[in-house]
Parts: sequence; structure tokens; C-alpha cells
Amino acid sequence: MVDQREMIAKGKLKKIHMGIKPIDLWQYVYLLIVYGLTFAIGRNNYLEFGILFLLALPFINETERFLEICLVLSPIAYFFSGADEAVFSLYTIYVIFLALRGIVKREFRFPKNLWSRLFLVCVFLISYKQSTLATSSGMFELIYVVGISLAVSALGEIDDREPLKRLPKLCMCGICTYALILVIHPVIRDGRYTISNDVNVNTLGLSAAIMTTIVLIDLLHDWYGKLRGPRILIALTGFAEVLMTGSRNSFMALAGSVFLFLIMKGWRNKKLWKAVLGSGILTLLALLGIYVALKSGMIMDASRIDIEKMISSGGTNRVHVWKEIIPYVYKNCFYWGLGPGKYGTHVILQKLVFRSYSHAHNTLVEAFAETGIVGFVLMTILLIGTGIQAFRLLKKNRNGYRIVFFFICTMFAGIGESYFNDIVLWLPIGMLGFPWNSTVSDRTEDR
Repeated sequence: MVDQREMIAKGKLKKIHMGIKPIDLWQYVYLLIVYGLTFAIGRNNYLEFGILFLLALPFINETERFLEICLVLSPIAYFFSGADEAVFSLYTIYVIFLALRGIVKREFRFPKNLWSRLFLVCVFLISYKQSTLATSSGMFELIYVVGISLAVSALGEIDDREPLKRLPKLCMCGICTYALILVIHPVIRDGRYTISNDVNVNTLGLSAAIMTTIVLIDLLHDWYGKLRGPRILIALTGFAEVLMTGSRNSFMALAGSVFLFLIMKGWRNKKLWKAVLGSGILTLLALLGIYVALKSGMIMDASRIDIEKMISSGGTNRVHVWKEIIPYVYKNCFYWGLGPGKYGTHVILQKLVFRSYSHAHNTLVEAFAETGIVGFVLMTILLIGTGIQAFRLLKKNRNGYRIVFFFICTMFAGIGESYFNDIVLWLPIGMLGFPWNSTVSDRTEDR
């Protein structure tokens, strides 16, 4: 009898240990190490890449966990250590792990939207040869991010039943890290907050918006789940961070993604009226939050949320930029554009609008500016195809919302900013390039 009790006790202890695996904790530790290295060293170097590679080895059999880390870092890829779109980066480490596992397991998938991506690479090469403004670094950067998306589609390993299930918690960690930095050492530019002089306020806004979207949608999807109170508090913190950056584009991406999720969920569950009511309540809460932020001094530049001023200015001259760059490309380099990479767009916009813009402030407009009508058509086809794959994923598996709304939030933000050259757009394109319609079980239910 005593032996039986001992066996039961050992069994319970084993379950407790199995509930929290070392790799679970290491995922957060690794993310915090990247944050720490970023502020301690500041620039990428080979030694830093070697350290990150060695520390990433525990993820060689848990590649989905490493992909989740890459997703959290991707909105501010140019700033975080090892997260830039370069050969010596976290994405290269991830692809090495995928390649090794693919060789061992002899597994390879035929990606969806393969030909549109391959043809885009061909367009980059032709555009580079045709252009006098193109740079080799810009061309290789675009080829790199498209190549990463293809590797993710062909070799990536993601749980079919509940994709990216740890991503919301990592986003919570990211939101809390930003909050801590903003409390300890905030950087203020024209009444707008950021975490460093090297981080654009709009880029920080996108990062906070994506993470808040994932946390909030996960909360709404599983309202009666564990730690509801802390999740609500962290979602509110992320919303406050978006407001503090003063990025209207990021606020639009956050609001649009959450409202679209509620409408889709209500439509699917045949409770559309409830979804509309929930959207109205969230709108009132958001307005209340903005009012409190204004009165408390959190938003230092109140003109950022002046609707009349925003419409008249076209959202900080976005419309003016489009009106100048589109006719210029149409007249001078219609078929192949200014050349792959942001440099050509930057140079031409300086001459057209007399301001230093790094891109055309719209993902598709930037695609047209860099690669002409040929690249624009292919990019449009690719995004439409990716949207179809997102619809198929949600139709088969309601737990696929994390991947889908990471993509949707980025697309909303792409209305006023360009992510044509950025890994934050190409990672979800790669994930949605899985043949989800044939691999995902449809026996999932709303919780």
C-alpha cells in the first residue's frame, strides 16, 4: 500500500515537472537576452551572432518556439540584436535548424503561392539591372526576406491543432519590457515616446500594436481562460503604449484587427449582434482610454488625434507622397520601377517633396515604386493568395487566428507604412504559405 502511494506521489510530481519544461522558460530567457544584448552592445557583430546561435541550440527540436521569438522581434528588426534582415541573423539560424531537420526527417512541402514569390525574385534581378538607383544591398535584402518566407512554407514546423500557442505570452513579455523601458528611460520626440533614439516612433507603435492585437484577440478567443485579469491589464498597457507613440497608423491597425476578429467570430457563431455590441463597448472603452491619456498628459501632442487635421493633411502627408511618387514612376520607369530596395524611393522623394522619407508609406505603392507594374501585379497576386490561405486556415481551424491576425494587423498598418522590404510581412506570408487546407484538422471548436 505504501509503495502504491509513493508511486502515485511520484507520478503527480512528474506531471508537475512536465507541465513546466526547461524549454518553456528558456524561450522567455532567450527573448530577454536579445533585449539585453541590444541595449548593452547596440550593434550586430559576428561574436554576438555566435552567442545567439549557441544559445538557440535548445530550439533545434522546437523550431516553432524559435519562430515565435522571431515574430515578436520582427516589427523592429533593424534595432534588436540579430533581428535585422541579414545573413547573420536569427532568421538564418531558424532556417539552418529547419534545413537540418528537413534533411534528417526527409520532409519537404510544396508551398502555396510559390510561383508568385519566385517570379518576384526574378523581377528583383531584372529591376536591379534596369535601374540606375538600385543598390545590391537592397536587392539582396528583398531576395533574403522572400527566401526566408519560402523556407518557412516548405520546411517550417508548426502545430496543426493550435499554431503559435505560446506567442500571446511572449507578446505579453514584450509589452511589459517596453513598459519598463518607457518608465526607466523614455525617449521623447515632439511629444511622442519611443524606447531608443534609434527606434522610430511609428515602428515602435507597430510593434506594440501587433503584440497588443495578439494578446487581446487571444483574450477574446478564450475569455474564461487562465489569468484573465493580468492579460486584460497587459492588453491595456499595450494600448497605452500605442497611444504614447502617437502612431495613428498603428492605432488603426490595432482597432481594425480587433473589430474584424469580433465580426468574423460573431458571424461564424451566428451571434453577429453580440459581436456588434462587443465592438461598440470596445470603442467606448478605447475613447475613454484616449480621454484619460489626454487628461493625464500621457499623450503630449493632442493634435495627433485631431480627425479634421488628419484628413486635411492626408495622414502626415501620406496622400501627397503617393500623388508624387506614383506619376513619377509611371512616366519614367513604369515596367521595372526605381530598383529593388528603399534607396531609390528615398532619393526620388527627396527631390519631389523635399523631405527625407525612407519609403513610400504604403506597402503596394512601395512595391510599384521599386519594381514597377510587373512587381506590383505579382505582389498584389501574392497578397490576395495569402489572404485566401488565411481564410482557409480559419475555416478549418479556429485556433489559427494568431497567424492570420498577425498578417492582418501588418496589412492594416501597411496602408500608411511600407513593409514590402521587411521580414515582419514575409514571415506570416511564409506561414500562410503552408498547405493548411490539406494538413489542418477541422475538428476544432470555439472554447
